[in-house]
Amino acid sequence: MPEVSEELAGEFVLGALEADELVAVERRMLDEPDFRRAVDAWSRRLAPLLEQVSPKTPAVSAWSAIQRRVGGGPSVARRRSEGVWLDIGPGVQLKMLRVDPPTGERTALLRMEPGASCPAHDHSEVEECFLLEGEVNIDGHDYRPGDYVVAQAGTRHDTIVSVPGALLLLHWNATSLTGAGLVA
Repeated sequence: MPEVSEELAGEFVLGALEADELVAVERRMLDEPDFRRAVDAWSRRLAPLLEQVSPKTPAVSAWSAIQRRVGGGPSVARRRSEGVWLDIGPGVQLKMLRVDPPTGERTALLRMEPGASCPAHDHSEVEECFLLEGEVNIDGHDYRPGDYVVAQAGTRHDTIVSVPGALLLLHWNATSLTGAGLVA
């Protein structure tokens, strides 16, 4: 069994890996429970620190210069079988689809098992949520497949509940690793 690399686990959580490294790390997370636990530990360890840091957006000119130097890169695709579901609460898992470190943008799937709930949480940034499967109750309103909800920055969600289970597509600009506030 390969040795667990704490540094690599931390770099994954920070979104500091290249595309080829991401694929290798995600494969390790599927195959190596100890490595997956290291990634989970880094997520829990770093989340409180990042919540204390105010976001800094690099100048558009800086990012443009970087893209010119390295090229815009190919389109990004993620197959259904790729990626890793991370446990972020009882019966709730998050699978990152895209992380863009320069902008802080994140896109992820959130899967809720039947009867699962996400704790009440604040939104420091805008979060978009599109319900793909199942049903959820957010702030007293029931949402079904095809429904779209936007949580504005500075708002708070009460506990989110899914009686039958649900699959949601989330998009947010992260100032922390808390999955838009869902990770405790």
